[in-house]
Amino acid sequence: MYCSSLSDLENEIHESGGTVRIGIVGAGPAGFYTAHSLLKDFTQLQQEFKSHSTRMHIDIFDRDPIGNGLIRSGVAPDHPEVKHVQNRFQELLEQNSDSNSNHLSFIGNVNVGRSIHPTIQLDNDIIEVPISVLQNSYHAIVFACGCEGENRLAIKGSELLGVHAAGAFVRFYNGGFAPAASDTTDFNRISLSPHKKVAIIGHGNVALDAARVILKGRKGLDTTDITERALQLLDTSTINEVHIFGRRGPAQASFTNQELREMFELENCKVFIAKEDLMELNEISEKEISSSRIHKRMLKLMSTRANLISKEEMMKRMSEDNPSSGEKSCYIHFCMNPYEYLDSNENPNCISEAIFERTTLEGELKQQKAIGTGKLHSLKDCGLVLESIGYYPIPIKGILFNNKNRVSHSGGRVLTKEGNFMERTYVSGWFKRGPSGIIATNVWDAQETARSVIEDLVKKRIPLNNRQPFYNGLIDTLKENNLESNIISWKEWLKIEEIEEKKGQSMIPPKPREKFLSPEAMKESLKTL
Repeated sequence: MYCSSLSDLENEIHESGGTVRIGIVGAGPAGFYTAHSLLKDFTQLQQEFKSHSTRMHIDIFDRDPIGNGLIRSGVAPDHPEVKHVQNRFQELLEQNSDSNSNHLSFIGNVNVGRSIHPTIQLDNDIIEVPISVLQNSYHAIVFACGCEGENRLAIKGSELLGVHAAGAFVRFYNGGFAPAASDTTDFNRISLSPHKKVAIIGHGNVALDAARVILKGRKGLDTTDITERALQLLDTSTINEVHIFGRRGPAQASFTNQELREMFELENCKVFIAKEDLMELNEISEKEISSSRIHKRMLKLMSTRANLISKEEMMKRMSEDNPSSGEKSCYIHFCMNPYEYLDSNENPNCISEAIFERTTLEGELKQQKAIGTGKLHSLKDCGLVLESIGYYPIPIKGILFNNKNRVSHSGGRVLTKEGNFMERTYVSGWFKRGPSGIIATNVWDAQETARSVIEDLVKKRIPLNNRQPFYNGLIDTLKENNLESNIISWKEWLKIEEIEEKKGQSMIPPKPREKFLSPEAMKESLKTL
């Protein structure tokens, strides 16, 4: 039934130029899923309008010249099936490219909300846009810009060469671009030799990805879209032991079972776990596992597929200076917390040994914490440490964060410090909920945010009549500042990928693509067309 509120909304849209304009910051999975949900929900709303002359226009921005976010820079190269979702994003852009109906545009090379300048600026060939400028261009803004900050350990020896964020290594082999707040390690200067061991800190999928890439080497990855520079680094590797450490137990591990299973299926590699870590759980951990189907399966998988040895034997192998150079091994350690990183006499600025403290778990259900026992163990002959202990969102001026470093929101609506809705401002994806879940988790998350936007439209929480009629979003402002030529369009994004794909196909053996290693190289490639 056509109600008065919808009638009023339709009239307001017409008075504001006939178009509801939404800006989405971040062209990764969260951004595209949010765009899809908004277009779908608004289309359903249009069915209730008397006329069909209203429309929604969405501009989706990204700091990089191209989109896809963690699909491109985070998903492991040997997981091509996960990357297929990027085809859906391209279909979404294609299906909504008609400017006369509901419309979706990609605008790359635009960095939103990080500028110290009050006005729009061109900085290092990237367009810097303050939030205030974006707010004057759209009826509503959705921030879906992810978690780019990387947690690091603050222990003695953290400054040594060879101690890095795992995210830096992931960007290295995926061709990702580092944000200012991240470890910008130049892995071209890092050697995977002559040491035999690597320590990876953290019990999540990023840790397993990094371990798998190191253990597979060129032979297992040369037909994927891994970067050539990463393959060249792997060619020099003398690593035959990867040790993965977590401060808590298997009941708290964040691996997905699919990724864990892949570790057991690696060729010429054995996975070892201390049997005590699986069989001598405290009462609270047993309850946590019994209440989680995922962790029940995980425990069964580790118990049946891993090579179970004693804790004493695990510690002995850690301390060996010269492990055997035959078959590769992966050791998954539980209740072991990094304590100190030590350098070597030959290279006083480089790590050669990592010290770990055994822990015990204390606390209530789902709230157990790792408590140090004072028992220390050494991982010798270790020349590389990758810390994979979580990510956090980089704050944006004007967006309130709570004491857990999360955006304060309700159903995707950003809240003020008084607990009120911040007008016309929303969040989605990791920037909304923190770094949790898999790519598909962003679907329901985006749906929730889109419902909030549409509901606020209907309930007149989003003012429409104070926006300039027929305003073309940020594009008009860019034109006014002679910056339109600096943006990267969707068509140019496709051209960049076409160049990468051609280069990859020309390699021996052929690869899906050979990625550009910098935004500058991407933009320069467009000049050759």
